[in-house]
Amino acid sequence: MMNLFLAAKAAAQGIDSQHPAKLVLDLARWHTTNKLEIPEGLFLEFLPPYSRELQPAERLWPILDETIINQGFETIETLSEAIGKRCREHFKQPLLLKRL
Repeated sequence: MMNLFLAAKAAAQGIDSQHPAKLVLDLARWHTTNKLEIPEGLFLEFLPPYSRELQPAERLWPILDETIINQGFETIETLSEAIGKRCREHFKQPLLLKRL
């Protein structure tokens, strides 16, 4: 799946040897596997381990998880709606988000 993403990203953004780009990733296993097929011109830069301060979005997952953890959803649409509702609730509380 990561190979498909990298190929699609390179194609969509015209990345090649003449138009290089760097993609910053965390150290998830699917980002670091030896099976990755990295398109020409795309360079991967990895964040240091345990660098949550460099990934502010990571602080939002525990808040979103409260809404969906240990629940079953009939469709991806109902899951998406539950997550969207939680996000809208928190966007109304900018001070809470700022403290994360």
